[in-house]
Amino acid sequence: MTPSSSHINPKLKFEFKKIHPIEYYVDGILSGDRFILSEAITLIERTDKKSLILKYELLSRLSPKKNSLRIGITGSPGVGKSTFIDFIGDLML
Repeated sequence: MTPSSSHINPKLKFEFKKIHPIEYYVDGILSGDRFILSEAITLIERTDKKSLILKYELLSRLSPKKNSLRIGITGSPGVGKSTFIDFIGDLML
């Protein structure tokens, strides 16, 4: 479900950022652009119909790359997920 002002707060104005063409995300991720990677993560987390189509296209275009790895980190609030992710990210640099 896409957040809207009626579901959160009647005074809140919520808008998603612009969705770029798929090549923007693919080229940016493959070139190592962290900003574009963060935008792609946001795209993947969205649930609207247009984003769903783009998310599967993006993942399918990136999947065959031999130097990529996708992992999921789960856990209760406060157990250190973000700290762990930051640590792993620093190791990869």
